[in-house]
Amino acid sequence: MSKVLDSVLGQAIGEAMGIPLKFKERKSLFEKPVTEMVGNGSYNVPSGTWGCVTSFTLATMDSIIKAKGLDYEDLTLKFCNFMEKSEYTAAGEAFDIPRTSKKALQRYLKKREVFDGSTTDNGNGSLLRMLPIAIYSYYEMFDDDELYDAVKKASMITNASDVCVMGCFIYCKYVHLILDGADKFSSYRYIKDLTYAKFTADAKRCYKRFLMTDFDKMDIDYIKSSDYVADTLEAVIWVILNTNSFAEAIVGAINLGGDTSTIGALTGALAGIIYGYDDIPPEFISGIKNRDLVLNVAKDFEKNVRERVMKYDQEFKNQYGVILGNNKVLFIKTEMNSNIYGVDNRYLKIARKANYLYGVTVVVSACQSMDKKLLDRDFELIDDCFDEDYEIYYMGVASGALLGIQYECDNLNIRKMMLVNTPLTVNLHKTKEGIEKFDGELFLIYGDKDLSVNYIPLIKEYESDKVKIIKYKGQDHNFNKGNEFLNLPFLYLIKSLKK
Repeated sequence: MSKVLDSVLGQAIGEAMGIPLKFKERKSLFEKPVTEMVGNGSYNVPSGTWGCVTSFTLATMDSIIKAKGLDYEDLTLKFCNFMEKSEYTAAGEAFDIPRTSKKALQRYLKKREVFDGSTTDNGNGSLLRMLPIAIYSYYEMFDDDELYDAVKKASMITNASDVCVMGCFIYCKYVHLILDGADKFSSYRYIKDLTYAKFTADAKRCYKRFLMTDFDKMDIDYIKSSDYVADTLEAVIWVILNTNSFAEAIVGAINLGGDTSTIGALTGALAGIIYGYDDIPPEFISGIKNRDLVLNVAKDFEKNVRERVMKYDQEFKNQYGVILGNNKVLFIKTEMNSNIYGVDNRYLKIARKANYLYGVTVVVSACQSMDKKLLDRDFELIDDCFDEDYEIYYMGVASGALLGIQYECDNLNIRKMMLVNTPLTVNLHKTKEGIEKFDGELFLIYGDKDLSVNYIPLIKEYESDKVKIIKYKGQDHNFNKGNEFLNLPFLYLIKSLKK
């Protein structure tokens, strides 16, 4: 299954396992921990019944599908349909809706004002429904300003305080990072290093322990599991960082006591992404009520988002992907035998972001051989796109980098080159000639675990103001660690081309 489906299913499981234990004291759960799906309990519902967290998630996904994006009034109406008509439910009953959320939705039905959430309540009523916002904004490649705007508006439907919005923003950023493949520990460190300049000092004080200490190393007795938004966020991330499997994470979350349904749900969503479908115990999956509804809405949501976002404007025989823009061209020549999407769609992500932020035209060419004639054809394609002068910013990876420096070093249209893990054991003399001939800025990027890093001394003599050699710690030939690969062209190649 996909990470989207894994997260939604994980959320439903975590919520269903937490609902019967809601409001129970931690001490009693520690004496007799719950490790399987049970029924009855706090709401007297059958085993496997999920509640408002998953219902709000399905309503949000359905709204994004129908409205073709974020339409906050439609979103609010869908929430009201859940509350009033029991749509998007496990067994035809809406329950466990936070009091603040219920009051806000009732106000909307009377006044028809969308952003009328409580400005004083700092509960987790908006945090618990952020998963679809996180996923949608990830695939739309929102920057931090866009994410803040989306999170704030979505939160304000029920919870308008800055404390609630900040908790939602942190959770969404964490989801973005793990969707991108970053590990759970480095994702937490990244979250701690953000500035949070848009938030008030009072809001930031509420997350001081989370952001300023290694709270994940604290004893469990110091971790609160209430419905206060900062407590909920801390509990979820603490459990994720202190467990090593999906089952461990869910069992750890629901046995904290307190708001076990929300904490179980939010933990389950993250654990689903991190560990995947194959790590979820089969009995957890089979025990979920109305599982088909959960999976069908999630599948439709993912299909809709991917179809809208995760494709090029034009594709030619799987050899070229093109996104049309201005007369500045980001040209990407991939590594040998890659397709135009790359691992985890990384070339498409770069292309979409570059076009959105800088307005550039992007051409991605899959490297299928070292034949110069194919590279000539690439540049003929670019030339056919323009009736006016244009500039090329060349990004080459491995074999694609080698082709660029050896065959296009005298191409006057190329203003800058950024070459990632250029092999230095293949026709080194031609690579040296290319470095000497190229008249623009040249960035030679290497992961310090790539084989060619051992041969950098052979080209060190060319390093200058125009030729930079840069090493990335911990990266190998594939440059797959974290988000660093995705950021390379924006750091070195096209950062001066802002709209």
